[in-house]
Amino acid sequence: MPSQPHHFAFSFRTKVLAPVIVVMALLVGTSMWLVNQRVTRQVHADGAQQLTTAEAVSKTHRSFTRTICSCVTGTSSTNHVSKPSSAKPS
Repeated sequence: MPSQPHHFAFSFRTKVLAPVIVVMALLVGTSMWLVNQRVTRQVHADGAQQLTTAEAVSKTHRSFTRTICSCVTGTSSTNHVSKPSSAKPS
């Protein structure tokens, strides 16, 4: 008996379904990659915006705290030197 090469007999359904599945998998993979890129960009932009906001709040808080402290202690907020007393030493 002569040896014949093994030919896999695929049905028409398999021949059509295999490329369709491959194309669908590529489409899903590409879509996931694009969404991931977009979300990553958005997260970075949001993080930068939050950092800018936090820095502004921090500066405002420091300025406010210096103003309050200078009013309480009677010092200038720019040079931090106490004012000389108006009473003359005896």
